[in-house]
Amino acid sequence: MPRIILITLLALLSFGAARGDGRTMRFVFTSDLDPVFAPGSTEVGDKPQGALKSLLDRLREEDPESVFVDLGNSVSPHSFMETSYGYVSLNALRDYGFDAVHLTARDAVISGTNNFGIAAMGERDLAQYFGSFGVDNPDSGVAWAPEPVKKVARGGASATLVSLGNPAGFAAWRGAREALIQRDRTEDFVAMESSPAALVVAVTDRPPAEVDRIAESAPDGSIIVSIRGPRNGRVAPARDGGATVVQGPPPGSALVVDVAEDGKVTARHEAFSIPEAYFAIRKAPLPEIGVGITNAEAALAERFGADPASVGFEKHGGQDFGDLLDRERIFVFRGMVDGVEHRFYRVQNRVQFLRTDGVLTPVGYPMVDIVAMVGPDHRLKKVAVRDSFRFMGYVIDVAPLWESLYGADPEAWIPDYDPFPGAEEFAAMIARDLRYTLELDRRLFGAARPAGE
Repeated sequence: MPRIILITLLALLSFGAARGDGRTMRFVFTSDLDPVFAPGSTEVGDKPQGALKSLLDRLREEDPESVFVDLGNSVSPHSFMETSYGYVSLNALRDYGFDAVHLTARDAVISGTNNFGIAAMGERDLAQYFGSFGVDNPDSGVAWAPEPVKKVARGGASATLVSLGNPAGFAAWRGAREALIQRDRTEDFVAMESSPAALVVAVTDRPPAEVDRIAESAPDGSIIVSIRGPRNGRVAPARDGGATVVQGPPPGSALVVDVAEDGKVTARHEAFSIPEAYFAIRKAPLPEIGVGITNAEAALAERFGADPASVGFEKHGGQDFGDLLDRERIFVFRGMVDGVEHRFYRVQNRVQFLRTDGVLTPVGYPMVDIVAMVGPDHRLKKVAVRDSFRFMGYVIDVAPLWESLYGADPEAWIPDYDPFPGAEEFAAMIARDLRYTLELDRRLFGAARPAGE
């Protein structure tokens, strides 16, 4: 079986703009553009939309026959402009002249599960897109599905773009699983034929190990562009057949990929400016850890099996824990469960949204409201949800996320965000808040590790 070897591009390579220089096709890839299309970022100049458009215009002038492809994850879950007022990012990608736009499961959930966004697009506009995911919801009447395969041509060369979406998508979406469609085209991709003049290019957000396995059985001379794992534009050339694997571009960059007549694939980055303020939408606020629990005796008995007679609490000041939480007073509850004393922490947090005027603000109610039970070993034993998690009108089943932490070392814990497309930041916020809760418990009642270690 061929092996995939990552080769870091230590030097930027330049190529002539005209064909006849040994190239059959040039691609310009972008991805993860949600900060670019945040409210308030529409002005030309130092705003990121203007910087992106200037870069695309320059690259198009450099080589008018380049194929422009957005790899997806460009719809922001934090923006009311996306979730309530239309499909700003999708409109912009169309206006910027992209030849193809890949829709990931994340994009489908955020902008396609209601009667706006992707669902409001006509067939002509939808023809620009390709992806493995769609919607068919008889209750709401929303139904749309892009083709998973899209063909583009330049000069005497062509490329067949194939979406290989992550099959774990939508696994956590209660009530939405029946309405959300997944179409796996892996077998079709593996059976295709590829050549420098008729390329087959797959786009995927599957885990790196799975991408490597697919690459081994992929068509000789094909390319897989991965938007998962290290985003560094590295090229892993195939040996003894199979696909060349190209990692997607880093944030704030486009990836220019050239395919030579002999099939060799090379890449370089082209950066554009995204002010740091626009990445603030991805930064979750500090949690409130140690919120009071009303009628704690009954609540802890019902949710955790605690002996009501053993339940009590103590108070601590929050001023020494500003790196972990945003709260002046911490309530730590205690109770006996199966003859062992445990500690209980109520944790709340809010998802941030950008208003239409570009102001970052938390939503007006706790999106996270959980109680964590911590054992004498400072490890998580159980989590109870005080209110369901809702996103885009659907309930998210987050239990598998924290159940994988039960009894485990939080420093060695690797959360799996695959089941939460569209809500990855939400799941990551919960994972971080649980880690902070366990660190707080260590500092209060045992040997503590320095924050950030």
